[in-house]
Order: sequence, then structure tokens, then C-alpha cells
Amino acid sequence: MPYRLFIISARAAELMQDVYVPRYGISQAAWRVVAVLGRRPGLSARQLQQATGLDQFSVSRAIRQLSELGYAERSTAERDKRRADVRLSAAGIAVFEYLSRVGLQIEDRIVSGMSEERRKLLNELISEIDRSSNHLLTSGRDRLVL
Repeated sequence: MPYRLFIISARAAELMQDVYVPRYGISQAAWRVVAVLGRRPGLSARQLQQATGLDQFSVSRAIRQLSELGYAERSTAERDKRRADVRLSAAGIAVFEYLSRVGLQIEDRIVSGMSEERRKLLNELISEIDRSSNHLLTSGRDRLVL
């Protein structure tokens, strides 16, 4: 199952990449950061690392790229002056909104052969898998037999 989900995700990511690279000049890591910040503005680099599944270096490079292109802004966190929060600029919000629509079109095409009932069930199952995998990552990793 993890491999199959990865392949499906990679195909969708490739279709997305065909849009955001030529149109906005951003990397896949930067798109992942945009996707997270579009829903959850004001995260730190560490929080973005956790939310995107990217390593620290990739997140830093993505934030730098987005900042240089004018799609993101850093500001000192109110509670902890040692931390910088990252938000999308107005241009970055426009990127997020456009690419979200493209992503939804890709999703609609992928599930176009399914009834509305099956789509709803798929969404529920994916949510369950997401919660279970997050729980495994955060609490059960030490119990895996390797």
C-alpha cells in the first residue's frame, strides 16, 4: 500500500509540476511549502518541515526561493523572538489559489470514474490512513521489527 500510494502521488505531483515550474519557477519543495502555508499561515521552518515531510535543508531552500520570488515573507515570531514565522505574500496566496484549483482538477480527473458515494468513502479512508500513519510515525516507530 505505501508503494502504491507513493506512485499515485508521484503521478499527480508530476502533473502539478508541469504547471508550477514554467508558470511560477518554483521547485516541488517550494510548492509543498506553499500548499501548507496556504492552509496554515505563520508556521516556523521546523513546523513546515513536519507538515511537508521535507528535511530541514529542503525547507530552508524552499523558503529562500519563495522569498526571493516574492511569494513568501518571514517575520519574527511574537512569542519567541528567536523564531521566524513564514507567511505567503499576496502573490503567494494567488499562487496557492491557482495551484489549488489545478490540484482539484487533477483529483477530479483521477476519481472521475467513481460515484459520489465511493469518492466520499475514499476521502474517509485516506483520512484514516493519514491519522494512522502519523500515529505510527510519532509513537510506534520503536516497535517496528527491522
